[in-house]
Amino acid sequence: MEGYAAGRPAASADAGLAVLVSELTGLVGELAGAGAAATSFDEIEQLVMVRGRELLRKVMQHVMDACAAAEPRLAGVADAAGMPRPRAERGHARAMISQFGPVVIERMAYRAPGQPNLYPRDAVLNLPLRRYSWCLQRAVVEYVLAGAYEQARRFVAAVTGVVIGKQQLEQITIEAAADAPGFYPALARDQGQGGQGPGRPAGPLLISADCKGVAMLPGALRRRGARAPGQRVRNFEKRRGTGEKGHKRMAQLGCVFDAAPVRRIPEQVMASGGGKQAPRALRRWYTVDIAADRAGTIRAVFDEAGRRDPRHERTWVALVDGDNHQISLIRDQAAARGVDLVILIDFIHVLEYLWKAAWCFHPPRDPAIGAWVTAQ
Repeated sequence: MEGYAAGRPAASADAGLAVLVSELTGLVGELAGAGAAATSFDEIEQLVMVRGRELLRKVMQHVMDACAAAEPRLAGVADAAGMPRPRAERGHARAMISQFGPVVIERMAYRAPGQPNLYPRDAVLNLPLRRYSWCLQRAVVEYVLAGAYEQARRFVAAVTGVVIGKQQLEQITIEAAADAPGFYPALARDQGQGGQGPGRPAGPLLISADCKGVAMLPGALRRRGARAPGQRVRNFEKRRGTGEKGHKRMAQLGCVFDAAPVRRIPEQVMASGGGKQAPRALRRWYTVDIAADRAGTIRAVFDEAGRRDPRHERTWVALVDGDNHQISLIRDQAAARGVDLVILIDFIHVLEYLWKAAWCFHPPRDPAIGAWVTAQ
């Protein structure tokens, strides 16, 4: 911020720094003392983690206190509408939860009668609106991406010692993804050349679409039919049949990417071991929507592919898993746009269907199953 200087900590802060150094020395001396020989490594690690985290929290608090004492008063502070704040008061505190625990941040408030306070120091420190620090929120997002909210809550508590409620975890994750729709449009696209530069032949342009079942609350499910929406019919008395298990809604996923082709013979594709060369997916673009239908998602995929190759000069390839309805939607979009499309069906998916069919003709663990699948 223009005109704002952090300043140097006051000389009186040296006493607080000496206390921190004394605590660190005391912790090391306690762990390395006479009783250390009878203390296990995991006990020492636990003590260092718990007490060391508290010591680091005190270090952050010390720094914040020193910065608050050195904060200079600014002249001519006004809000975005030009309303001045002629009065300045120190000591306005705000609690922030860091990865090491709570830290109290005091800063100067600039005031005027009937107007909300302004805190320029908040902008200098880049404080988030929530009471959780950016580092802690970043850790929350990483843990949520790796698992469920309950798992993320436990991981955050185990690693940082900070307990965050599930609702706060959800809010942090939603806010972190707020700019996701604008991420891909903001990226520069090298249209027409597949990102390989002018004068070089463009590689293939690949698209793909799929579905993923997501557990939903009953009120968020799609209508099951015009006759009895939302009602489940029990077909069997002892167990649930197909379509009767769980409450899931299909999320529609799509992907567009460029590929760097690799020349290989079939034996090289099927060979095992190291040294294999495989095509690389480059400049990947994703879309996912749990509210839209498959036609809308596939339309968005073709829109992105059209932006990359508006003249249809490249070879378009669609990777699918054998879903006939999905293939029909892809063909309709290709025909409407005048695109010559190569459709590749995932061999592994097709093979899995054959293995499932084999169970209808042979008992479990019958060696003849493998021969039947091979013959088909």
